[in-house]
Parts: sequence; structure tokens; C-alpha cells
Amino acid sequence: MKHKRLNRDLWGFQYYPYYQMRIDDPLFHGLACLIRFSDGKSSYWETPKAGRIQVIGAGMTWLELIPDDQDRVITAVYFPKGTHDPERKNYPRPANQTYQPSFWYVDIIEGTETDDCDIAVFIDKYLDVIFTPEGDIRIDDRDELDTALASGELTHKQYDRALAECDSILHNLCEDIPKTDHWCAEVMKIVEQRILDGEPNHLSREILEWQKQWSIRPILEAEIPACAVLIQKAFRTVADDFGFTRVNAPRFTAFAVTDERVRQEMEDPHRSIIGCFDQDQQLVGCYSLRLSDDNSSELNHLCVLPEYRHLHIGKMLLQDAFERAFQRGAHSMMISIVEENTMLKRWYESFGFSPVETKKFDFLPFTCGYMQRML
Repeated sequence: MKHKRLNRDLWGFQYYPYYQMRIDDPLFHGLACLIRFSDGKSSYWETPKAGRIQVIGAGMTWLELIPDDQDRVITAVYFPKGTHDPERKNYPRPANQTYQPSFWYVDIIEGTETDDCDIAVFIDKYLDVIFTPEGDIRIDDRDELDTALASGELTHKQYDRALAECDSILHNLCEDIPKTDHWCAEVMKIVEQRILDGEPNHLSREILEWQKQWSIRPILEAEIPACAVLIQKAFRTVADDFGFTRVNAPRFTAFAVTDERVRQEMEDPHRSIIGCFDQDQQLVGCYSLRLSDDNSSELNHLCVLPEYRHLHIGKMLLQDAFERAFQRGAHSMMISIVEENTMLKRWYESFGFSPVETKKFDFLPFTCGYMQRML
């Protein structure tokens, strides 16, 4: 039987924020895990009633639950907050408008353990149950379960227990799907409140290796000049690509950011300036995050020095911004970009940002594009 980590690294998800916590509440006793998909291409499966169901994609969340004394991992696959796929024409009213499920996937398991990074691992016993809000119910991989019995990998007792667990899932979770939807949404509220209260991101082996080379932290006052130079250098490549100069675009970031402006932002009680540093504490990337009283946030100056690009630094900085904003109560994040910079626009779209509006200003030789993402 395969051993699978709950951070789903076999699917390539190990670089996404992952939380793992024990919950003891009248609603749920067991292990709860959460994966936030900050970016990635959308993937779909086909079902008879719901049609095309989304499995992964930027802004989606997987809530994984292992109840005590049950041989199952319940994965509730959620759309980006407050939304669902408009192609789902028969999508019912969800129990909670914030948490709208695409579907549920339930693995039947032999047991659980932890790896050397304290990541929870389940022992997969082949049989799975998939169901949707529209009423699709499918049992998967019965052939694999039968093969495991025939080969001697499973005993008759293990085989019968898997079938009994499957029947229990069909009865407890699938007979009243709206009730399951409500239960999962309530557990999700507990999990997200724990995160707001400071539950740490559970780091995978790959991120721990990344952190041996890089660290992300608030910049210090003594690092203000280095931060200003970093922003100027990083945005200068955009200026060169689009022909911006101090003459035709004096307010563009590459020319407008100074030590004093960075200092003013640092002194703003609603704003944080976060940097990425190498092993020698050289600043190689940064961003500025402002939180508003209306539970929104604004991201500025996300950049990486040209010679340090394509090393996951931009992605890790953006994910750090998502988590910092969410943990401080923000429900959304806004950015502004050069609208004509289609490559950068596609990059932000891959992280779940959507265009909101565009504006033209007389003092800028480009269109300002505004994009937003729910957190």
C-alpha cells in the first residue's frame, strides 16, 4: 500500500502553504490539514451530473480531515472564496457562501503516521469515494482493491474493513450532501480561525531546503537604502522594455522610489516592507503590503533583482504576502501593474488575480491595470 503525505507532494503541491493541526471540538475530533493553492493551472474531471468539476487552480483550497477512529481522509475541494464555476449550471445553494465546494474526495486508509518533517502520512487502501454538490456519487479503484486481495497484499480482514468503511462513507457523508457541506464549512471556519490566531505554516522538506539559501523577514531601518536600490534596479528592466525614462515617466517606480519614500512607507503603521535575503543577508527581493480598515490589502513593489529571478523567490514572496495579509484579517488583495505588460499580467493571473479596471493618467505613458484576488 502506498504511503501518501497530506501535503500531497506526490502531486507537486509541496511549495504551497500547508497547515496541519489537531482539532478537538464537539463538531470534529481528529487531524485537519489545509492546502492553499496560490497559483497553478486549473485541472478538471468529468462527472455525469455536475459536468466538469475543478480539481486544482489558483485560489482554491483543499481541506483534509482524518476523523478519530475512522479509516478515511475526507478532502473537501473548495473554489476560490465566495465563488464557484459558472459552468456548473445545476450548482445548489452552498451551506456557506464563503466556502463553496467543487467536490469531495474520500480516501479509505489503513492508518496514519508522520514523516521526518512531521508531515502527516496516510496509508492508502485503494478504495475511494467521490461526490459532488449536484449529487454525483462514484466509487473508484475497486479493481485495485480486488487486485491487492488477490495478490496477498491485503488480508481478507483488511479487504472487508475497506468495504465496510466505504459503506459507512456512503451512509454518513453521501446520503445528505447538504449536511456534509454544512459540517465541512463549519470545520473550515475552525481551521481558518486557528490560522488567524497564529497556527504556523507546516513546512515541507522542499521549503526547508529552500530556506537554507533564503530567508524572508521585515527589512530593518539600516536596510532602507538597499531596499530603495533593489526596487530601482528591479523595475528598471520594465522601464527599459517599454521605453520609460525619467523624462516621460518620472513617477514610474524605477525612478520615483527613493530612500525617503521607503522610509515613509516603513513608518506607516498600516504597512509592512518585507525582504528576501540570501545566506549573506544580501537583499535580493522585496514587497510592500498595506492593510486597510475595510479588511482589504494592497500589494506594492513586489520585485526581485534580475540576476536572482527564476529561483522561486518571487513566488515565495507573493505567498508570504498572501499569508501575512490573511493572518491580519484581510479578505482581498489589490495590485496595480503596467497594463501593457502582458507577461506580468499573466503571471499574476496564474496566482488567482483577476482584472478589475484600467485607468489612464496624463503623467504616465502607460495604462494602469488594477487586479484583485480574494484571500
